[in-house]
Amino acid sequence: MNFGNMPADGGLLLFNPDEKEKFLTREPLARKYFSKLISADEFLNGKERWCLWLEELTQKEIESLPLIKDVVSNLKKVRLESSRPKLAEIPHLFAQITQPKGLDFILIPRHSSENRNYIPIGYFDSSNKAHDSCLIVPTKEFYFSGS
Repeated sequence: MNFGNMPADGGLLLFNPDEKEKFLTREPLARKYFSKLISADEFLNGKERWCLWLEELTQKEIESLPLIKDVVSNLKKVRLESSRPKLAEIPHLFAQITQPKGLDFILIPRHSSENRNYIPIGYFDSSNKAHDSCLIVPTKEFYFSGS
């Protein structure tokens, strides 16, 4: 079990559904770079949030997409002024990527409520990205068996 992915982005890579659609209206070729982001808040409260997931994007592709180029440029500035300026070297990426590529995962929010009679757990396919407010168990199986 490990933490989900940490943006450390000042909110620049994160979008609610309306913000995502407005961005895509202006930059339709960016659609393939959006992934659903599952944080504890989204999972526990049925909300929807998206992130720009630019892990596979080359510098040439960044240059060809003006809005993404602006996001990356602005994120570099935010990170240079942060307590972790070394992150400015990777302004197109989440600060910490812990989710293995191509694996579905079991998600458990790091914080819930003592008023619950159960531990909230979800199962998501690999197209989703887990936020660091959650713990994940990457798996190819929907269940665990004792050994």
